[in-house]
Amino acid sequence: MCDNLVDFIYKANFCLLLSILLFEFTWWLKKEGYAESTVITRNKLIGILAKRGANLYDPDTVKTAIANQNWSEGRKANAIKAYNNFLKMTGGTWQPPICRRVEKLPFIPTEKEIDDLIAICTRKLSAFLQLLKETGMRAGEAWQLKWTDIDIENQTVRVTPEKQSKPRILRISSKSLEMLNRLPKSTQQIFGAWKLKNMRRTYERQRNRLAEKLCNPRVKQIPFHTLRHWKERWNTTKPKTYFT
Repeated sequence: MCDNLVDFIYKANFCLLLSILLFEFTWWLKKEGYAESTVITRNKLIGILAKRGANLYDPDTVKTAIANQNWSEGRKANAIKAYNNFLKMTGGTWQPPICRRVEKLPFIPTEKEIDDLIAICTRKLSAFLQLLKETGMRAGEAWQLKWTDIDIENQTVRVTPEKQSKPRILRISSKSLEMLNRLPKSTQQIFGAWKLKNMRRTYERQRNRLAEKLCNPRVKQIPFHTLRHWKERWNTTKPKTYFT
């Protein structure tokens, strides 16, 4: 009984201290100007390393934790970047492990697979996905759009850039415009106060249910960013007659 109580107290204290540390890390990343999607990813990776045995103030244990994960080289590289940021915040240093990232061609879903996803998602998520499909903008760029960024007459959207991109004005179809106009206009932002990470989690649940329903595991390989790859491929293979 006593041992169980000690174990409970240790775990409770660990979770509390980790949540405080991750909050500080998140705020530091935001102050440094990192994109919301980068903040979410790096915060998550630091939390995973801590929960899987790494002492964040001991780089050797972090190296061990990264080496023990059954991750791709790309994910390990992202974990190393996240810990680089953590050490910069705390004033620490380390000799990062060598990570030989293998370049792979991105997964490109079929248009039908994307359209099936758009069809089964909630109204707000469907409008979000349709916007990503048509414009190729980043999820973070779409998430921060305001109603004032939509030009109804010219069927365009004004994009505030992320990740050192350039500001741009992109055309959208009448279908996308109609889907957006069906959303409530209770806030300045088109997608309201919904946090991007919560939107992503909701999307992943709906996406995974569709994959199981259709017996199509490919659908599970479609995160938000994949629609950007699909749009880039579409631009090189299709005539410029998409919008009406």
